[in-house]
Amino acid sequence: MTRQASPKRATIYEWVAALLDVAGIALWLLGLFNVLSRHPWVFMLLGLTACVLEVGAIVLAAMAWRRNPRSRVLTICLLLGGALPPMLVLVLAVVAIASPG
Repeated sequence: MTRQASPKRATIYEWVAALLDVAGIALWLLGLFNVLSRHPWVFMLLGLTACVLEVGAIVLAAMAWRRNPRSRVLTICLLLGGALPPMLVLVLAVVAIASPG
């Protein structure tokens, strides 16, 4: 006999994942626009912290999806929100390296 998972717990996981995702995106933006410092180590530390937050958001979103399959659209949005900022930074870095002068 299997026990049905609690939709309330899935909702909590979704909210925490969303908060982690927003915090990660905010850290990416702080690093990209050199708000705190122009030093490359500050950018790398902010990026590393943002990656850790986004991985946590992705894990929580996957746990929420496992508990409540109806949260599929929100989970996919959270996963894209966690995956897009690092890809954007990578594309910007490649463009900056490839552009002459």
